[in-house]
Amino acid sequence: AALFDTLVQRYPKDDEAIAARYWAARADERVGRRAESERRWREIIAASPLSYYAQLSARRLHTTPWMPPTGPDTVPHIPGVDSAVARIAVLDRLGMDVESRFELDALADRAERNPADAAAVAQALVTAGDPSRALRVAVKALDTGVPSRALLRAAYPVVHADALVEESRRNGLDPALVAGLVRQESAFNPKAVSAAGARGLMQLMPPVGASIAATHRFPIWSPVLLLDPDVSLELGTAHLATSLTRDTPPARALAAYNAGGSRVARWIQRPGSDDPELFAEWIPYTETRDYVRVVQRNAEIYRALYRLTN
Repeated sequence: AALFDTLVQRYPKDDEAIAARYWAARADERVGRRAESERRWREIIAASPLSYYAQLSARRLHTTPWMPPTGPDTVPHIPGVDSAVARIAVLDRLGMDVESRFELDALADRAERNPADAAAVAQALVTAGDPSRALRVAVKALDTGVPSRALLRAAYPVVHADALVEESRRNGLDPALVAGLVRQESAFNPKAVSAAGARGLMQLMPPVGASIAATHRFPIWSPVLLLDPDVSLELGTAHLATSLTRDTPPARALAAYNAGGSRVARWIQRPGSDDPELFAEWIPYTETRDYVRVVQRNAEIYRALYRLTN
């Protein structure tokens, strides 16, 4: 525990400082200092309640995980914001993409200038078909103000909810985990295309999508189909389900989804990898390690905000 404490003292503002505090608590627990480990876990929950490590701490303490504040799921409409959304819809129908983008930018700027309007602006951006921008607006407002339930739901949106829940359950997956994955992969932007060429809500690579589509007996196939939300959710949940069997910890399945099953097969050969928390910490790729932690954090927040269950 002392070594972890030294890391926290040297790098208190580092993103991994909270991880060091959590593992100091686990080190204390291992040598029988249960009271000290519980104190540390309670401090983590108080300091960073929405973090992955706060969720792990709550589990260790057998306490109720984070719950969102009470209040309405939505906020009253603001006429000026609603009129902007109406203009955006007209511009989109006319194919005036540049002008539509100017209106979207103006809405986002309004939220930054007037944080009290952020929840209404974020809701409006979702209505206007730009959930990824709504997410960014809400996250920025959360960083600077007191969280409200409506603002949290904008920061953790669920778009195409019926299809997401249906396909998740069809493949035996927790809808909250799938929502958490989609948020991290594409921020619910169905047209997202990564630098590597991954496409759609669940960011499948075209060869992977083609392979799964063949097993699902798609009558025709084109990579452009991955930009269709229903197709992305159908194929993406099927792909995730191949890794997430009944006995597989979510951390392994998420690592396989992000980095590939062959890499995970090597990583689980390491001593101690049967502990899902240790497995996540020992992932050698920073991107995949962060991905596994963030998606699991997202899933817990989605469960609390939307009551999404398996």
